[in-house]
Amino acid sequence: MVLIPTHFLLRLSSIERDSGSKNEPRSGGSSIQSHVYQIARLTILAMKNFHTNKSILNRGCLVLRNLSLTPSFVKILGRTPGCVDMLLHCRQSCPRDVLVQRSARTIMLMIQTSAEKEHDRNSFELTRPFPVPSQERAGSSSAPSSSDVTKDR
Repeated sequence: MVLIPTHFLLRLSSIERDSGSKNEPRSGGSSIQSHVYQIARLTILAMKNFHTNKSILNRGCLVLRNLSLTPSFVKILGRTPGCVDMLLHCRQSCPRDVLVQRSARTIMLMIQTSAEKEHDRNSFELTRPFPVPSQERAGSSSAPSSSDVTKDR
């Protein structure tokens, strides 16, 4: 197993922010976009392997927080297996570490918001409302009559 030093991961996750504004296209610069999933996965793996080391948990939260500063990366974090579970573990394991508490909570809220937006975007709206029940049926009881039951069969 290859261990990547956390200071290297921290630097990798901050390259995207340092290399220009969000609106400028990046030309020839170092971009981590194609490696975000791998960075997140390796960070979470390191946090799992050293789940009792508060220093590793702290640095791991910083890496994930740096990644979450780019909105498109939040979706990737949400799809990374074990990310939310590890953030919850960090909050439980480091109750007095303000940085871990704030970072983990913020990332989880961002993932939740991103997932809700994605869900809203994927839901559909009816173009035509459901048909209104006829006047006869509206006045009758809600229990189906025997003739209704035999029609369905």
